[in-house]
Amino acid sequence: MSTSTTKRKKNLLNSEIMSSFAKYFDKIYHDKNYESECKFIIKILNRYQNSKSKKILDLGCGTGNHSLILARKNFDVVGIDKSKTAIKIAKKKAMQSDYSVKFFMENMTNFFFKKKFDVCLSMFSSMCYLNNTDFSKTINNVKRHLSSKGILIFEFWNGNAVTHIKPSIRIKKITLKNERITRIATPKLNLSKQTCAIDYHCIVISNDKITDEFNEVHTMHYYFPNDLKNILKQHGFNVLKILPTNSSNFDKSSINYKNNWYLTIVAKLT
Repeated sequence: MSTSTTKRKKNLLNSEIMSSFAKYFDKIYHDKNYESECKFIIKILNRYQNSKSKKILDLGCGTGNHSLILARKNFDVVGIDKSKTAIKIAKKKAMQSDYSVKFFMENMTNFFFKKKFDVCLSMFSSMCYLNNTDFSKTINNVKRHLSSKGILIFEFWNGNAVTHIKPSIRIKKITLKNERITRIATPKLNLSKQTCAIDYHCIVISNDKITDEFNEVHTMHYYFPNDLKNILKQHGFNVLKILPTNSSNFDKSSINYKNNWYLTIVAKLT
């Protein structure tokens, strides 16, 4: 096995993430059930919207998987992401499909569109990449882009589960045809800042040769549900529901917050 490829170390700021990682994103997460998550999103819309939502803004859309599925289900979708590589991939997918989705390289904190949306959506914990200042800027920007009956839906890391279960080193190995990818995720938890810095070390092997190897550090902020309720209330939102991502039981009155790492929050402008 050749090791001639030079390892690239990237200790990146959040504004620079998802460059090398984005190239392999769809391969690394080929087993993620986007269809199920989109059914979950639609179930939320059917329950908490008075009329059927049509216009969706997908914040931190990545390579466009949620956006394209929702477009196939007759929603008018615009997706934004700050990763140039991810947006390039998303646009290519859109061109190859029969569904019209517009993708733009934009930052959540300062994007601007002349249109209003029925729903602002952010899955895969994309909002957790924001620091406290940028989170507030993003929520205010979302308010400017929501229609009067619009809702905000986003997934987040649940602080109760993060501090109870504790993140650990995880190794994922993917084999696709003649290519193998090994992703080693090494977390570093900061309890005082409520962050977890994950060092992703990725090794790509094609035809038994290392063709790419790199590190990217992704810093995630986690939130405690009650704190998040208060933050959204201060920004003019009323929280309608917090539930585990992909939950099938919307009527369950209590949630074991210690065991559900990924939660989805549904909020409406007051």
